[in-house]
Amino acid sequence: MKKTITIMFATVAMATSAFAQEFRVGATAGMEFSKISFLEDGVYEDNSDVMKSKAGIKIGVIGECSFNDYIALAPELAFVQRGYKWESGDSDEWTKLKININYLQIPINVKGIYPISDDFKIFGFTGYYVGFALSGKRSWKHQYKGEKETDSEKLKFGSKGSNENASSDEDYFGDDYKRLDFGLNFGVGAEFKGFFLKTQYNLGLKNLIPVPEIGERETNRNFGISVGYMFSF
Repeated sequence: MKKTITIMFATVAMATSAFAQEFRVGATAGMEFSKISFLEDGVYEDNSDVMKSKAGIKIGVIGECSFNDYIALAPELAFVQRGYKWESGDSDEWTKLKININYLQIPINVKGIYPISDDFKIFGFTGYYVGFALSGKRSWKHQYKGEKETDSEKLKFGSKGSNENASSDEDYFGDDYKRLDFGLNFGVGAEFKGFFLKTQYNLGLKNLIPVPEIGERETNRNFGISVGYMFSF
């Protein structure tokens, strides 16, 4: 994974160094609000009554290679938290499930910039991201007639699905999610004297189910808001 990241950033640097007029780096932090999109037999399942957004954090570094005053290439390297919450039941019996997945993510965006003045600019961006799951946790709470139970466990990542012929419970249940994720980015923001605020939406394209049945898909959906500061060189 480290070798892949190094190659990606080296490729971006070589491809832009000959044309970039300005290079900047920065730091960013923010909040992520995530869900999972479910499809079965090719049909989207509307789980809005039980599916809830899960809040997480984002911390990262940003690079920006400007070709002129209006166009730039903006790669990032960030730690982000994704997942979802699932709540169902009534006052007598209910279940609450929370999935939290920690990703190392590499977004690479093309940024369109509109300078309002020398100090203030607005921008929009689009591109793609690649994410690598570092760790994850599943936790749940269950209540039945006033009695509550809670439990949690670590998620397993890989490409092994359930197997009816497995010799152990671990083999039978297989992995929970694939480790690799990728998708598209869309966002807008504003910058004033190096300080910026931006919002973005991430559309996951990778099916996270290790061995899906025909038509089954689970993909990440995420809205984020972040702040940061860019240093010019």
